[in-house]
Amino acid sequence: MTNNKSQITRHESQNTSNIQNIQNIQNTPNIQNTPVWLYFIFCGLFVMGCQGPLPEPQEVVKSLRILAIRAEPPEVRAGGIVQLTALVANPSGAPLTWQWYACRSKSQANSGCAQRTDAIQLGNEMTQSYQVPKDFIPKNASIVDRFRGVYQPISLVVRADKERVEAVKRVVVSVIPSNKNPTLTEIQFYQDKQTNKLKAPWRYTAGTTYRFAPKFTKDSVQEYFTLSPTGSLEKTKETLFLSWYMTAGSWRGGRRSEGKKPDKNWVAPSQEKASIYLIMRDGRGGTHWLSRTLQRKP
Repeated sequence: MTNNKSQITRHESQNTSNIQNIQNIQNTPNIQNTPVWLYFIFCGLFVMGCQGPLPEPQEVVKSLRILAIRAEPPEVRAGGIVQLTALVANPSGAPLTWQWYACRSKSQANSGCAQRTDAIQLGNEMTQSYQVPKDFIPKNASIVDRFRGVYQPISLVVRADKERVEAVKRVVVSVIPSNKNPTLTEIQFYQDKQTNKLKAPWRYTAGTTYRFAPKFTKDSVQEYFTLSPTGSLEKTKETLFLSWYMTAGSWRGGRRSEGKKPDKNWVAPSQEKASIYLIMRDGRGGTHWLSRTLQRKP
């Protein structure tokens, strides 16, 4: 990446099953999210313009990326304090710098506010606390906003040498906060269909298929109330969504799994080292993650 390109990632839409990290490269086509088949069609029409390599799949981390931002708690009352942390993949190993911003309007939940002059600069540490303004939810707010919550956008800019990435975390502010973050406890490592888990330090053989089996606490799946179209309360249960990223290798079946079937198969690469990142989300702002680094067998 160059100085003129900035990656913006939006994290966590409330009350939705689509928890994909949406990434936009400013002032350049977003080929990272383009389906490979569409790329081939494009190349068939414009052969001379597609002489470079195919774009890397989104789950392959080759450059600086903000993969997730976690707020503790994920839902808070106006006037409450949240603790913010980020999962940053930094393959280059260059020193990182951090800058957090609080946005003044919920309308900035998609675009963020790091480029705005009215953004509130918070701090430049890996972890940042923030107190939501006491009047963030207006007294005349609708019952939907008061019950379901309003987004308080928080922007984060991370730099490593010439790379710059930006992400937005949507902190849910409500009158009666009820959500909490899920908790991943461990990732177990197996060779393909074997039942005996491999012990740390994890080592792999190039081209071999392995299985990662994440474990999480029972209370990570919460029951909560939603407002029906008629205004009545209905009880529902969260669905946990898992996103898998890696610096090398390939996932079988894409980079997603769900709480009911969380395991993911991985084909080991020829590289000497590979890092994997697992992010769990509850679709309501709750987030947790684990990461591991593996070495190739001699």
